[in-house]
Amino acid sequence: MSAWFEVEDEKNSNVYVSGLPEDITFEEFKEFMSKVGVIAYDPVYRKPKVKLYTSADGTNKGDGRCCYIKVWKHCLLHSENVV
Repeated sequence: MSAWFEVEDEKNSNVYVSGLPEDITFEEFKEFMSKVGVIAYDPVYRKPKVKLYTSADGTNKGDGRCCYIKVWKHCLLHSENVV
């Protein structure tokens, strides 16, 4: 069972992105996020640590998260450059 936990800002390498096109694919989002840094890899699930948030029916909500191997102190991404 997973539990919520706090991560110190200087150790948090997750970037949350909102305003994404609702038809964006996982591959498009991963490619977009890889333009600004090296995406962390999850050895347990054997895939990049990238997530698109979806509703109960599976449609994209227009936001996502990416975990990088390096902490970003100042990062501003604009979703209009995704597609």
